[in-house]
Amino acid sequence: MIILLYCCGVIGFLMVTYNLWRILTRRPAEVEQEPWVPLSISELEPDDDLPCTDLATVSSVWTGRVVHFTDLSRLWREPTPKQEEEAAFPRPTFRHSEIEEFYRDIVEPEPLINGNRKVVIVYLLKILDAEGTCPSVVGIKKYAAVGKQISDPDSAYGAAALAQLATVPLYRHSLGVARKFVEKNSERIMLPTVLIVSLAHDIGKIPSFHSQYYSTADHPQIALLILASIPEYVALSNRAELDSIIRNHHQITPNNPLTACLKRCDQESRNDEMGAFLGQMAQVRASEESSLPIDESLPQPDVPVAKEKNSQEWDHPLGSPESGKYVSQKIKLPAWFNADAILGGIHGLINQVEKTSSGVKWLAVSLPNGLVYVKPEALWQVIHQVSDGDPMILVADADEETKRNLLYTVVWELSASRDAIATELMTSAYYTTNTSIVSNNDKSFNKLLIPFRVDAFGVLTSELESTKPPVLRKIVKDIRPKHAEDKE
Repeated sequence: MIILLYCCGVIGFLMVTYNLWRILTRRPAEVEQEPWVPLSISELEPDDDLPCTDLATVSSVWTGRVVHFTDLSRLWREPTPKQEEEAAFPRPTFRHSEIEEFYRDIVEPEPLINGNRKVVIVYLLKILDAEGTCPSVVGIKKYAAVGKQISDPDSAYGAAALAQLATVPLYRHSLGVARKFVEKNSERIMLPTVLIVSLAHDIGKIPSFHSQYYSTADHPQIALLILASIPEYVALSNRAELDSIIRNHHQITPNNPLTACLKRCDQESRNDEMGAFLGQMAQVRASEESSLPIDESLPQPDVPVAKEKNSQEWDHPLGSPESGKYVSQKIKLPAWFNADAILGGIHGLINQVEKTSSGVKWLAVSLPNGLVYVKPEALWQVIHQVSDGDPMILVADADEETKRNLLYTVVWELSASRDAIATELMTSAYYTTNTSIVSNNDKSFNKLLIPFRVDAFGVLTSELESTKPPVLRKIVKDIRPKHAEDKE
């Protein structure tokens, strides 16, 4: 019995010793693993008071759990205290709620807007906040101090459009352009560039900078001078590209896609502004008419609208084949297009003359050969009348590309629908033909004109010739097309 008990004790001792040895010498791979449960980010966040998290602290989460390496990397990075970030760049405040909202919605939440780019963007918003209540358009500026008068690109707007757009403050127009550009931009990395050029493209219109930079009244150039005074802007690696975008945003066909997009957003904003103004005017008229007693709401006689005279003669008529830089394109035909109304408007200009300080002016002239030559500005004047205040037309006064495309579209539509244009004298790329106008003393000069057929006006050539005053017969003895030279 004693021997049996002794053997059992030895066996029990050996089993305990063996198990202890197995436990102490077992490899990690042989440890039974708990079911895989990933840790959430919140479980891995270090204490806010700790400047960093060491491996000893991290090791506590390894036991029996699987942790993604990307999650662990968050613990190894030393966080930047929020207080330090705010101290380095305190949040700006703005007087205008629209600018405050713009900053809150677009600038503040975007981490890619940082460093010098953020400084420049905030600087521009501050300028617009402080001085952006000025009109968003400028006309001809006179500088008595330097004895010169310089026209800004905005001076191409008609007087009515210029007066209406002047009621839109610069800061509101700039924010509108920026929001449109942000919407069209699909690359987040380009957002700082988009915001800088959008907010800066018109800051040269602020009056306080005009007296400082009186050598030029061209607002894109003044904008570049203002930006050049900002050290953070000068330090930007893409400053040359930013300068080019702002400088060329009024070009007819910009080569840079960002410049083209800025120009398009600028034009769309102008269309919205003009549309809103005309919509308000329509509401006012409708309200006034509805307030009249029924028996007084009688049809009003048509009152002739005074035609706005464009004192600026086009030295380089639209659609010039000589430029070789731009070819007009057909666009969607506007809803207001009416071939009969346009032809009727031109008919009223044929063989009419106007005495001006620079001499006798004509817009359309008939010839015995059955042609009527019309100046491009005459057709544009008629388009203004027929379009009845279309915002696109009003804005196109200062947008050469849209103006050319509209003229091109109208001319070729008149040819297609009424056979009104002598297209045999033109090339398909243009809406004018190069001509030599010969006077009574056989002197000639070149002019780009639109060749209409007399038949399009529903009258005989002899009828039109009988209305031609003697002074016009002396000025225009003959018009000889040079289309053969154009084709060459």
